Amino acid sequence: MPRRRVEVTTRDGVVLEGAVGALAEAEGAGERGRLGVLITHPHPKLGGDMYNNVVTAVARALTEAGFTTMTLNFRGVGRSKGSSSWQGTNERKDVEAALEFLRAETGVENVALVGYSFGAAIGLGADAKDLRGYVAISYPYGRAASCALSSHFRRADNSLPKLFLIGDKDQFANVQGLKAFASGLEVPGEVKVFDDVDHFWQGRESDLVGPVKTFLDSLL
Repeated sequence: MPRRRVEVTTRDGVVLEGAVGALAEAEGAGERGRLGVLITHPHPKLGGDMYNNVVTAVARALTEAGFTTMTLNFRGVGRSKGSSSWQGTNERKDVEAALEFLRAETGVENVALVGYSFGAAIGLGADAKDLRGYVAISYPYGRAASCALSSHFRRADNSLPKLFLIGDKDQFANVQGLKAFASGLEVPGEVKVFDDVDHFWQGRESDLVGPVKTFLDSLL
């Protein structure tokens, strides 16, 4: 399904590349089409980009299901300008700019975020007008990631609904630790654990589609 290339400028002046997919313009779309969904990618320092297997599989499935979707490359990735960071210090600005673009430029009424790995950690700390909820795939809540991303973990404690999807063999997150983290949030997040799945979801990307669609439908 073709996706329209777009450019997004952050509040600190960095130009990012992105892509938008929709079955119809939001004004003429069904209820799902009026919810804009931003899908964010894994760590740019570790090869993450908007062409990642999880990002593309989720974006394609949600677009085909009727949602208005957007993917982007964080600063310093692909054709996006600027420089990436280990801590995601400025990448939250990228997420917030993309959510605002999605809301303002596509005609959607509300927005949601589906983040994968680093993109989930950054995304759950983002703030934007008309943001309804978050899905966090392989949220990297663990000892190693906390060295760089602990500030984003703290920002996840907000009043919006959240769904966490994680494999029981995830190399970068502790399932029991994630459950404790999610249950302790202001609005406790739901955690769904998948058997025999690691952090990368190779060959299991389609397992994500049903739970993500069900959660997004609950936000309509």
